[in-house]
Amino acid sequence: MKILMTGAAGYIGTWLGPELREHGHEVYGADLRPQETEHHTVTDLLDPDSVERLFAEVRPDVVVHLAAKYGRVQGEDRRWETVRDNAEMTTLIAEACGAFEARLVYVSSSEVYGTGLSGADWTKPRAWNDVKPLNLYGLTKLWGEQVAELYAPTGLVIARLNMPYGPGPSSGTPAHVGRNALHTFLWQAHHRHPITVHQDTSRSYTWVGDVMAGLRMAIEQSQDGGRYVVSRTDDLRTSEEVAKLACEIADWADPVINIVGRPKGVTPVKTYDNSTTLALGWKPTVELELGIQRTYDWIRHFDEDGLWQV
Repeated sequence: MKILMTGAAGYIGTWLGPELREHGHEVYGADLRPQETEHHTVTDLLDPDSVERLFAEVRPDVVVHLAAKYGRVQGEDRRWETVRDNAEMTTLIAEACGAFEARLVYVSSSEVYGTGLSGADWTKPRAWNDVKPLNLYGLTKLWGEQVAELYAPTGLVIARLNMPYGPGPSSGTPAHVGRNALHTFLWQAHHRHPITVHQDTSRSYTWVGDVMAGLRMAIEQSQDGGRYVVSRTDDLRTSEEVAKLACEIADWADPVINIVGRPKGVTPVKTYDNSTTLALGWKPTVELELGIQRTYDWIRHFDEDGLWQV
């Protein structure tokens, strides 16, 4: 398939591009940032004319829309940008998919769930429609899902990612403080900074390579569309447990871990119904203890300013 991938230079994009190419797909990337890969275009996806030109040039069979303002913390920094990047941009992409008859794969987030409709019952994975976002990032990703359904419903795939982790690019600033809890814990443990853990929070973490395999399978097998949570549900860990594991990996014998009340906007437990993803034949292959070691081997190269050190 000829696949156009927005946000190709981002964390997920740098993993998904190789995954798709290795399985025979022709991948065209689009991002504001350059990328040293074949068929990559530096373009502003918030400009309607640029989006139309891009689609006219590539004529994709499938569009994987990754480009977004990412994360609960970053989403609050410049809120109007979060709305533009996650809602307005998705509107332009979805409209173009409809006009050019390209199938849309919208990559969403588990942040759309929030507290959901099930109240305080966190004992079971959450159902697809059990949503009530707790923060602007989650709300705008839900808007993105809705606008995708409105303008590009034919063959639409919505894939919600939940707590992917693993190495990223070996340059720039890592996705650590405030963006990915596991990366944050490892970076703090390596530099011996006190680690803050939110009380009564638990997460199902999934190795990023496994997440990419699940995404690829959804793209390949869902010609008529589908809804997927690409995440494992069989290894729920408390945040305190993960912080302690990060300290152990970083060889910090006497760590400082501060447990604080859960702030507003933080989901207590993140584990969701992934039955449709499992039905594709997907299963996780990398356990947390191995994956966190691989991640630490990457994150320990970033100094306290987030600069890569060989």
